[in-house]
Amino acid sequence: MRKLLLSIVMAALFLLPQTMQAQFISTYHLRMEVNDSTMGFTVPAPGDYTYYEDDTVHIYAEAYPGYILIGWERIAIIHFDTYTEIDTLSNDVACGDSAGWSFLVGPYYGDEIWVHKAIFIPDTATVTFGTNDPAMGTTVPAPGTYQYADGDTVYLTAVPNSGYQLTAWVQCGNETCDTMYWLADLTTLPIDIDPTMICPAYGADNSSWTALFAPVSNTVTIQVVPEETEFGTVTGGGTYTIGDTVTITATPNHGYEFYSWTDWLNQTFNSFENPCTFIATTDMTLVAHFYPLYLDTFDITIGVNDPTMGTTNPAPGVHQYEEYSPLTVEAIPNTGYSFAKWTDEDGFVVSYANPYVSRAVHDETLIANFVAGTWVPDSMTITIAVNNPTMGTTNPVPGTYTYPESSEDSIVAIPNNGYYFYGWAVSASVMGMTISDTLFDPYGAVMYPVFSDMLDLSDVVLTAIFTDDSTIMAPDSMRLTIAVNDPTMGTTNPAPGTYAYADGEEYSVTAIPNAGYQLMGWTMTYTYAGEVFTEPLDEAIMTITGIAYPDDIYTSFTLTAIFGPDNLSSDSLTIVIGVNDPNGGTVTPAPGTYNYGVGETFTVTAAPNSGYHFVGWHITIAHPVYGVIEDEVIDASITTIRGEVDDDVVGYVHTMIALFASNNGIEDAEPVSINAYGREGRIVLTGAEGREVYLFDINGRLLHHSSSAEASAVYDVPSSGVYLVNVAGIGTKRVVVIR
Repeated sequence: MRKLLLSIVMAALFLLPQTMQAQFISTYHLRMEVNDSTMGFTVPAPGDYTYYEDDTVHIYAEAYPGYILIGWERIAIIHFDTYTEIDTLSNDVACGDSAGWSFLVGPYYGDEIWVHKAIFIPDTATVTFGTNDPAMGTTVPAPGTYQYADGDTVYLTAVPNSGYQLTAWVQCGNETCDTMYWLADLTTLPIDIDPTMICPAYGADNSSWTALFAPVSNTVTIQVVPEETEFGTVTGGGTYTIGDTVTITATPNHGYEFYSWTDWLNQTFNSFENPCTFIATTDMTLVAHFYPLYLDTFDITIGVNDPTMGTTNPAPGVHQYEEYSPLTVEAIPNTGYSFAKWTDEDGFVVSYANPYVSRAVHDETLIANFVAGTWVPDSMTITIAVNNPTMGTTNPVPGTYTYPESSEDSIVAIPNNGYYFYGWAVSASVMGMTISDTLFDPYGAVMYPVFSDMLDLSDVVLTAIFTDDSTIMAPDSMRLTIAVNDPTMGTTNPAPGTYAYADGEEYSVTAIPNAGYQLMGWTMTYTYAGEVFTEPLDEAIMTITGIAYPDDIYTSFTLTAIFGPDNLSSDSLTIVIGVNDPNGGTVTPAPGTYNYGVGETFTVTAAPNSGYHFVGWHITIAHPVYGVIEDEVIDASITTIRGEVDDDVVGYVHTMIALFASNNGIEDAEPVSINAYGREGRIVLTGAEGREVYLFDINGRLLHHSSSAEASAVYDVPSSGVYLVNVAGIGTKRVVVIR
C-alpha cells in the first residue's frame, strides 16, 4: 500500500512541470474600436478578440467616402493586482491613407488588453475669410467661416471700398501668421484645399485669409539698403509722389562688385542696372546685392637708383597689393637732386609721371631714377622725309624736329589718292658709322620714333616710302559686299553686290528705302582669323563712308541695310499690345501698335472678364537689327506694367500679350485629369504624365522644365509665394505655396 502511494506521488511530481508550463502560454487580448463608425471601419470589426502565442494578428482600417484615416490610438491595459498602466502610442500612418499591419504574438504578452482605435475625421478643411477693417473693403466669398473638401480650389477676391486699396494678404494656420506684401497686386487669390490644411500629421489647423486694406495715398516710401554695410553703400531712397522717376545707385566698396537690386517687401522687383531708374508706384525696400571679387595679390617692388639722392612713398621695399587696386607711388628727391623717370628692373622706362599711379595686374618693379641738379630729358633730332612728294606726305610735314626723351608724339605717313604706303627707311650715325635699314611694313604708317635705345643715335633720317605699284601690297584691296535684309523694302547705292576697294580708297554706301518703309540700321559681317562675326550698327545712318584698309586677317566685309515698316520707330520705343484670348479679358490701351519717345511714360493694364483670371504677360523684346532679345512669360501677379522710355530702348519693339485663363484652372481640362497644388512647401503635379511642364516663379523666372513629366511630380520651390505651373496643351495654373 505504501509502495502504491509512493508511486502515485512520484507520478504527480513528474507531471507537475508540464501543468505549470501550460499555465504560462501567452494570451493576447485585442479590442478593436473606431472613434466614429459612420466614418470608417476596421478589420476585425470593433469588438474583443483573443490570440495565443505564435498566432499572427492582422488589423486594417479604411475610411468611408468623404472621410480620412488620420492614425491609430493604442492603449495597453496591464493588471498587476490593482495597478493599471495606460500607454498611448501612435503608429506611423500617412494622413488619408488606409492602414493595416500584421504582427506575431510573442511570449512577452500576459494578462493584458490591447486597445486599437482607428481615428477618422471628415475630409474637409475649415477656412475663415476676413478683412482688417470692414469699412475699407470686403471679400468674395464674404467674410466668414467655410468648409471645403480636399482638392477644391477657392478663389478669394478682395474688394476694396472707394478710397482704399489692397496692401497685403495675411495667412494664418498652425498658430502662425504670414503677412504677404508681395501678393498686394493679386486681388484674386487661388487657395487649393489639400491634406496640409486637413490632417494633424501635417500640422493642419483651421486656416484663415485676411485682406489688409489701407487708404489710397499719392506718396510712397522707397528705402534703399545694402545687403551688408561692409559690401558697399547706396543712395536714392526717400519719399516720392506716385509717378515720380526714382534713381537709386549702389557703390561697391573695394574688393566688391555690384550684382543686383531686389525688393524684400513686395518680392516683385529685380534689376541688374546700376544706377537703376524706375517709376514710383508703391512702397518698396530695395536691397543692393554685391559679390566679392576674390582678387589676386601681387608684389610691387619699389626701389631707387641711389638712396643718397632720394626716396619714395611708399618706402623702398616689397609691397603687396590686390589686383587692379590703384597704387600711387611718389618719388621724393633730396635737396640738390631731381626726379627723372621710373624704370623697371631691366632699365626700360615705365613712366615719366610723378606721382605715378599703377594698377597691378602682375608682379612689378618700379625704380625711381634721380639725377643731380635739375633733370633735363635727353633728346633726339629726326629729319622726316618722303621718297616722292607727289605720292604722299607726313604729319608732321617733312622737315627736321627735336623730340625730348619723354615725348609721346607720333609721325604718320599719308599716301595720296592712287598711291600706297610701303614702309619706312631709317638711317643714322652712331660712333662715327652710318647705319641704315628699311622697315617694310605697309600697315605701320604710324611711327613712334623715340626709344631709350635710340638716344645715342645722331643724324637720324626717317623716310616714308610710297609706291604706285599695288601688286607689291598683300592684299592690295578690300572686298566689300553690300546687301539688304529684304529687297522688297529697299535697296542701296551702289546696288547690292560685291566691290573691291584699293588700300586707302574711300567708299560710300547709301540706303534707299522703298515707299512705306524706312531704314532701321545696319549690320556689319566680317571674317577674322577664319571665323565669321556679325555686329549690329543700330543707328539709322542713311550713308556709311569709310576707308579701305586691307589686312591679312580682315579679308572681307559685308554691310547689310536693315529696313522695316514706317510704323516702326527708330527714334522711339514701339509697343505692340494684345491678348491671348479676346473672351478672357481686355487691355488698356486697346490692342494695337504705339510709339513712345524718350522721356515719355507708358502704362499697360490687363483686366480679366467674368469667369476668367489673369495669368501673366507674354513679353517679347526685339530689335529690327539685333533680332529677338527676350521672349518669356513673366509676372503673374502684376496686372499693370509701367515704364519710362530712355535712350537705351529707342528703336526696340516690345510686344506685351496679356494672358487670361478660365477660373477653372487646369484641373477641368477634360478628358485629362490634371491637378497642381501646394503641399509641405512644395508643388505637387498629378495627371500630367508624358506632357511638357514649365514652372515659373512670380517674377517669370523659369525654375523647372520637364519635357516629359511623371505621373506624380513634386517640385521644390525656394520660398513661400505664388508660382505658375504650365502644362503644354492644357493651360496654366497659379499655385500658392506656404513654407
